[in-house]
Formats: sequence, C-alpha cells, structure tokens
Amino acid sequence: MVDLERSLSPELSLTLISEAPKFARLCGALREHRATRYVPLVPLKPGDGSPPVFLIHGLGGSVAGFLPMTRRMTWPGAVIGIQARGLAGEDPPHTTVEEMTSEYLKEVKSRQPNGPYYLCGYSFGGLVAFEMARRLRESGDEVALVGLFDTTMSPLKWPLHSWLSIVRRRMVQFATGVTAGPIDTWPARVWKMGRCACERLRGYLKSSSTRVLKVAASELIASARYRPGYYPGELTLFTPVDREPGLPSPQAIWRMHARALSIIETVGAHSTMFAAANAEFAARALTHCLFMCSERTLPSVAASLHSP
Repeated sequence: MVDLERSLSPELSLTLISEAPKFARLCGALREHRATRYVPLVPLKPGDGSPPVFLIHGLGGSVAGFLPMTRRMTWPGAVIGIQARGLAGEDPPHTTVEEMTSEYLKEVKSRQPNGPYYLCGYSFGGLVAFEMARRLRESGDEVALVGLFDTTMSPLKWPLHSWLSIVRRRMVQFATGVTAGPIDTWPARVWKMGRCACERLRGYLKSSSTRVLKVAASELIASARYRPGYYPGELTLFTPVDREPGLPSPQAIWRMHARALSIIETVGAHSTMFAAANAEFAARALTHCLFMCSERTLPSVAASLHSP
C-alpha cells in the first residue's frame, strides 16, 4: 500500500486491502483515486448478529496486522478493528489515551448501543481497551471481556533494572557475535553487524509511511501521559511465550489496576503474535476466551452458539 501511494500519489488508506480484498475491486478503487477519510471502525470478519469483538490497534495505528488471526476465528460475531486517527485524511492523530477513548467509544456505541462488550487491544492498544472498559463500567454498561495482548506501560515508566537487563543482554549478544571467530576478524564483524542494524532501520523507515510514523510518535506520547485508574472487573492478559526477557511482568503491572487477572499464553514473540505462522493459535485462544466469557454473560445465547 505504501508503494502504491508513492507511485500513484492518491491518498490511500492502509486498510484498503481489507476493504477491497479482491484484485479487481482494488484496481477499481485505485482507478477512482478516491480521497480517503478517517473511518475508525474497520470490518475484519463478518458476523451473524452475535455481539462483535473490537480489536484496538497497536503502535502505528493500523489494524491490518490482525487479519491473519481474524480470518481463522470461528467466533460467530463480527470482528471489528479500530484504527487510529491520522492514517487517512487530514485529521491529526490523538495525543492522549483519553482522547482516543472518547472517540472510539462514540463509534463503538453507534455500532453496538448496548452490552455485553468484548474489547481487546494489542500492545499500546491495550491501554485504550482498558480505559474504554473503565468508562463503560462507570456508565453501567456490561463488559464481558477486556483482553490485553502483551500490553505494558510506557517504556519511560519501566524500572531501571529492566533497562539494565535489556542493555546487558544486548551487549552480551553483540560481544558473542563479534568474538565468534578469530581475533583478526573482529573489526570486520563489528562493521558488518553495525551495517546490518542500519539496513534494518532504513528498511523499516522506508516501508512505513510518514502518517504511520506520526501516529506512532503520538501514541508514544499518549502512553507516557497515561495514568491508568482501577477496573473493578477481570482483565485477560495474552502473553507470548517468547516475550523479551527482563521486561516488566504484565501481571505485576496490571494486578494493581484490576480486581482479577486471567493469564493466557500464546506462541511467538511480541511482534509475531498475529503473524501467519502463529495466527491459528492466537485465533483459537481468543475464540475460546470469547466463548467462555459469553457463557458467563449470555447463557442462552452461548448455548445456541454451541448447539449443532
């Protein structure tokens, strides 16, 4: 989508690929050179009238990364992604979690006026899902699920020992790579590893549009400003088994902000939880969790969903 925008120069939404999944429809949309506008809710999977589940974007604001998982989900309700403002149109990105929460809740309420609500957020999006759940509970609405996919607080709030652990491990990895061969090859190895790191950074910046980078910067600011309150319900924490060692424990972070925690391990790492290789596992874990929550909140509906 970034290459298309650079080549054709229309203002394209990064989620156009999900809105026009067939090649002919995508070509038709490109022929129109239609100017896009900000649409927070992005349908990722159709539903049958059962309560939908809302998936809130991670850092960068796009929901396209959820597609491998949502295509494999068997939850009968719709799956709707919530993308960040600033990816399309001229609207500036939000700079606080509270602003995002207000706008997203307005859109969610227009799509589903009454609960039970199923809210999930990935990484940064988990902060928004948490705040949305708090406000819904305060207004008397029923929240069936608050799922946080490897969500922590802002890196600026991490304890010093976490930073020291990460830096030490990186230095050990670097030193191990350099000293793996004879001493006369060490300078060349240092040069090669530094060049590879620069190429990865350059590749990331090249593959990300300016709007994505602006949204990501705004979200980093928002996470640093956010002060979570207390949620008088249960949080479900989806944690990857290959999580970066030394990072603050999600359990330690969230146990002081919620009445109860439920932990579900998923395969992969933070950046690969929804990748194609791990999408089936993530889909099964989330779908199972949704059915379990529906049995607690809507017994009659859940029974009909399980019936042949």
